[in-house]
Amino acid sequence: MPNFAAAEEDFPDRVQVDIPTTFNVNEPTKMNITVIKDDKVYTDYAGFIQIQLKDADGEEVDEDDYTITNYGSYSFQAKDRGVFPGELTIVRAGNYTMEVSDVVNDLQLANISFTVVDETLKTEVKKIDFLIPQNETTLNSMIISYTASCPDLPNSL
Repeated sequence: MPNFAAAEEDFPDRVQVDIPTTFNVNEPTKMNITVIKDDKVYTDYAGFIQIQLKDADGEEVDEDDYTITNYGSYSFQAKDRGVFPGELTIVRAGNYTMEVSDVVNDLQLANISFTVVDETLKTEVKKIDFLIPQNETTLNSMIISYTASCPDLPNSL
């Protein structure tokens, strides 16, 4: 079986992943993965990368929860000039990490984090009435226990 691994001097130093740090659920988001060697775009890179998404707990994201160009795998060719333009859509809000690896040479090239938000969930300010301690009470403690009420919030008094 042939060995497709590159000589070590041909290994890229890293990849630069250009993707917003925050974007919306179900919103196709453009990204570029640029291969870097010696602080320049590695235009002759001919490797094979794999993109893996992990959630905030470090677990691999289920393939049903996102779509990504070429299913997250890409074999660079001369015409690419070291840049892979892609698109990512995630269906669940949360914090994620994208890992990019050179599969053939067993190199991890990037590990970046981003947040996917659901704009349909709006933050609203709600009035909370403190019942205990009473207003204008002087406390001589660094720990404060309180009881509060807000009829608009679940699990409130």
